[in-house]
Amino acid sequence: MGKPIVIFRADGSFKTGLGHLVRSSALAEMISADFDCRLLYSECPPSLLPDLEHSFSSVERLPESATIAEELSILLKQLGTICVTVVLDGYQFDTTYQNDLAAAGHKVVCIDDIHRYAFTADLVINHAPSAVLADYTFASHTAFAFGTRFALLRKPFRELARAYNSIKSDAGIFVCLGGADPGNATLQVLKRLEELDVSAPVSVVIGSAYRYARELDAFTARSPLHLSVFHNLGPKEMAQRMAMSGIGITSPSTVCLEYLSTGGQLYLKVIADNQEEIYRSLIEKGQALDFNQFGTSIHSGEEGRGIPVIDGWQPYRYRALFRNLGISYRAAQPSDSDLYFEWANDAQVRAQSFSSKQISLAEHQQWFNRKLSDAANKLLLFYIGSDPIGQVRLTLEGTTAIIGYSVASTARGRGTGSAMLLHAENFLQRHHPEIRALRGYVKQTNPASIVTFRRLGYKESSPTEYVNALKFELHEL
Repeated sequence: MGKPIVIFRADGSFKTGLGHLVRSSALAEMISADFDCRLLYSECPPSLLPDLEHSFSSVERLPESATIAEELSILLKQLGTICVTVVLDGYQFDTTYQNDLAAAGHKVVCIDDIHRYAFTADLVINHAPSAVLADYTFASHTAFAFGTRFALLRKPFRELARAYNSIKSDAGIFVCLGGADPGNATLQVLKRLEELDVSAPVSVVIGSAYRYARELDAFTARSPLHLSVFHNLGPKEMAQRMAMSGIGITSPSTVCLEYLSTGGQLYLKVIADNQEEIYRSLIEKGQALDFNQFGTSIHSGEEGRGIPVIDGWQPYRYRALFRNLGISYRAAQPSDSDLYFEWANDAQVRAQSFSSKQISLAEHQQWFNRKLSDAANKLLLFYIGSDPIGQVRLTLEGTTAIIGYSVASTARGRGTGSAMLLHAENFLQRHHPEIRALRGYVKQTNPASIVTFRRLGYKESSPTEYVNALKFELHEL
């Protein structure tokens, strides 16, 4: 039996830029160990196709002249009766497009950064640091993967993040304003560097959709700057060039998140409306500076420099979500008591609980009824289809929720625990926005849960509340 199929639908051009294709290829690369990822496009620079063919098992062009309705008809006809997951990265894939795919039996995932219309997809991804649910209109079943924990970065940049060095002394300057840069902001930046009489070597990267190569070549020929211009770099070469540069000047798009994986000092120049969210968030958090400050604050200290934003564990999170796209949950009810009792006395659950003795039915019923009647306790029961797969317990304490979970024995080993915890975050964001942090406690003899919390981005410490245990905390929920 082959891998489950995931169809990606994205485009790139001089007008729209290459971000949709780059994000989609990064996601495909991250989940390809478990899924057969295929790309459908109507616009793409030919020079980018070889890189895309490394990320996808097939790359196929749709009729460029087709309307969005005609395209959807073609796509549904191609899929036939096979139910797949379809990932949409583009602003034309509106609510109707999502609904029609779902009506045909397909799972739908949307990569978005402008929240222009209502979403009925199974999962919405927005890796902007400032992404929040309040900006979105969504269906009750829609899950969300928001923020830089879900940064859509290609492998070389994730590897840089895993080897993160907060003391970065490289003197070079890296400049990249995206793969298209339709307003030629690249040349504006270089003229500013020339005005400042910058002596450091400057590496300029332009993409396959950049149309101002002649003007850039003319500037390079006469400029006193120590310039090196690179065309159409692959991700490995791009990461190497970034790693050699202690300062980065980029647009607030995927390329700025790629640069942040190196630990350098980042300056941002907005070149498109959909970049405002990332720009605002990184500036407010002190993780970047506005390019207009370049030359005035370059030696001002730690601001905009050496702040870890990307941790490199994105593939683990995405594989868990995609393996469990059919997941749903509801609040536990009195009739669920027997199921919870069975799970509570599971041998592995008891072994990893802080009190490992068997629980009597009377003890369980008293505990279960008390939790159901207490508004500060939330018991979430998770399903795939009609099959119960596990539970998450949340105890609300001010702005923090204490989290615990267990996975049914029949659902272990496929990232179910991670998916449930991520959905529990969504539950809190929807219904308890006052909760800003999560905290969990794990016995040191429970390697599976330790790995789960670590790879979900929780910070680890030694608790005073329990012995032989670890405390995991997630802030800025």
